[in-house]
Amino acid sequence: MATLAFTSYSIRYRLTADAWHWTHNDTVRFGNYLLTIPVDWFVAEAPSSGLDIADAGFASRVRSSSRISWIKALLTPGSLRAGIEGWQSSQRMEFELKGAKNIEQNTIQHENELLACVGADVSNTRKTSAADFLMLCESAGGGRIRFIFEGYREDLPSFYRFIGQIRGAT
Repeated sequence: MATLAFTSYSIRYRLTADAWHWTHNDTVRFGNYLLTIPVDWFVAEAPSSGLDIADAGFASRVRSSSRISWIKALLTPGSLRAGIEGWQSSQRMEFELKGAKNIEQNTIQHENELLACVGADVSNTRKTSAADFLMLCESAGGGRIRFIFEGYREDLPSFYRFIGQIRGAT
């Protein structure tokens, strides 16, 4: 009985992800966007202010299922006042001031959406989180969306696939 309980507990995120994908057909509408959630992630909470999207624990098989990555999606008004380059520069500077390591930035174009991303290894700067990587992504469009990835570097490819598939809802 203890073995069954442990096995069920250790795969709880995967079972939750499977159930979520089965009932939501892999997508969720958020503001003016249609988000395709990767098979190894699920929407954990969907309050009106944002989406909490969780790693099901099997995106990376090298760590225990209790250490998961999270994506927070938020709708933000207006447009980037400083433009993409200005926003990326200010985020890099903020990471540097906090002592983050291995800062990286990307710009991702998908259909009519342009996303600017800046991330860094924050394991030496955070006391309250076990996560070792923080990535911030901001869209440049009029109906802007922001993604905050807090998790583990090995989950970044899955995150990049996710944000590379966002599209405007019709």
